[in-house]
Amino acid sequence: MNKVLIVEDERDMRDGLACILAAEGIEARTAADGLAALGVLHDGWRPDVIVLDLMMPVMSGTEFRTAQLADPGLAAIPVVVVSGRHDLADAAPRLRPAAILQKPFSMRAFLATVVPLVDVPAVPGGTALDVAARD
Repeated sequence: MNKVLIVEDERDMRDGLACILAAEGIEARTAADGLAALGVLHDGWRPDVIVLDLMMPVMSGTEFRTAQLADPGLAAIPVVVVSGRHDLADAAPRLRPAAILQKPFSMRAFLATVVPLVDVPAVPGGTALDVAARD
């Protein structure tokens, strides 16, 4: 089964994205912050892609991504950065995401961005950027 880890502090957004992925036949696990996401990954669950919000309490998305890239066992998992930051296009490339989604985004844009990354061999440090326009 294809797998996605959703790291998002807003419960409704987190649960909504998980439901949409489930409807597409994709297994989704969720975490409310970067520290909880590292816990899921350190427990051995390996997603095909991580959907990562940047602004979260406890451990931000930027802090999570730094820890992920420093761990050879986790570094190759591609990340889709999602955020409402006004400077997202400037800030996100430093995190080497596979794609970027600016909030608010449509579910169509979300699926068009995430589904192609699921079950695709990961490339360590991938830098391909796909900034989805707001629908």
